[in-house]
Amino acid sequence: MLRALGRDPYRPAHIHFVVSAPRHAAVTTHLFVKGDAYLDSDAVFGTKESLVVDFVRRNAPEEAKKHGARTPCYTVEYDFVLRRVAELPPAAPRRLPGDQEEAADLVF
Repeated sequence: MLRALGRDPYRPAHIHFVVSAPRHAAVTTHLFVKGDAYLDSDAVFGTKESLVVDFVRRNAPEEAKKHGARTPCYTVEYDFVLRRVAELPPAAPRRLPGDQEEAADLVF
């Protein structure tokens, strides 16, 4: 089926991220390596132009050490934007059976 669609069974090179921050909605995403041979034929249709970025090869040992890596290593820059989550409203007061409220009004 993939062949009939002109697609490969291979995924383009990518790295996954889970990004979160207090009071923000977390996001799970991935970044793809610009120039990868499979960008236009991703088997799962996961590529998006805004997620295709340059991974820069770093050969200098001192630069790799700064990032806790060995040479060669790669770096990438990308701005992740998280959506702020509105503060939750205060919880409704709990009602106990026999409080002259109907059972349907009970909050559990």
